[in-house]
Amino acid sequence: MNNNVKEKITNVIYQYANSIDHADNIEWAKKIWFTNDNVSMIHPKGHEIGWKSIEKNFYKNTMTDKFTKRKLNVYDINIYEIDSLVYAELYWEFEAIKVDGTPHNTKGRETQIFSKDEDGIWKIVHIHYSSFPLE
Repeated sequence: MNNNVKEKITNVIYQYANSIDHADNIEWAKKIWFTNDNVSMIHPKGHEIGWKSIEKNFYKNTMTDKFTKRKLNVYDINIYEIDSLVYAELYWEFEAIKVDGTPHNTKGRETQIFSKDEDGIWKIVHIHYSSFPLE
């Protein structure tokens, strides 16, 4: 894989983590997602299809309305390229403070799929969260 592609995708992944940390400002997310009906996200609270659903049900109803502070840490990022498609597998730790003041900490793994927009900029088209395997 081209190091330039790897660097650009890694940058988008870190921008995604920042979009969670700053979920109350949706502009962070709009810069890294395709904002059309062809994107999707599977997360612990649901399955969203289309940008409007992701914006409302994940960024607003889940991240902003349930937590006053959020910090998403990503690590062990592996990036793969197949023709014009790139996907990444990674692990994450989410540290947050719920609206009622209690801490909330979770860990898991994730797959992100990327495609280039009309300007040649890599953006997210799909994310799938999952927890660690049960032992």
